[in-house]
Amino acid sequence: MSSYVVRQRVFGDLGSDVYALDAALSPAAATVAVPLSSGTAKLYDASGLSYVGELTGHTATLNAFTWAGEREEAAASASSDGTAKLWDVRTRQAVATLQPPAAALEACSVDVSGNLIAVGTSKGQVSLYDARTHQRLQLYE
Repeated sequence: MSSYVVRQRVFGDLGSDVYALDAALSPAAATVAVPLSSGTAKLYDASGLSYVGELTGHTATLNAFTWAGEREEAAASASSDGTAKLWDVRTRQAVATLQPPAAALEACSVDVSGNLIAVGTSKGQVSLYDARTHQRLQLYE
């Protein structure tokens, strides 16, 4: 079976200019999040890969998606639009938008407690944020 057929079966028609960048399995392996070049993360039930919803709000390519520690309901994303978003996956809403120094964001990671978020830019900078207060704690250049 070709990769195109598998992609069509799992993800449906994403559109000719939209592609999947990664896949992130939630901590309890219940949900798969797929960040897309359209700036959206599609969510699928991990047991059958059926579509369950999406997270929208970024205006450019969604380069990174990560679950917040051990929490199924919380996640973070980083985009070429220069923002990182913290998500309540239950409501499909962004609960905070972080804006590090101007540059496309290429990476994000959340510590196991879900309290610290690291966001990396295309210029090699890393910002460390407190997930509870949304305040930047440190900028590494």
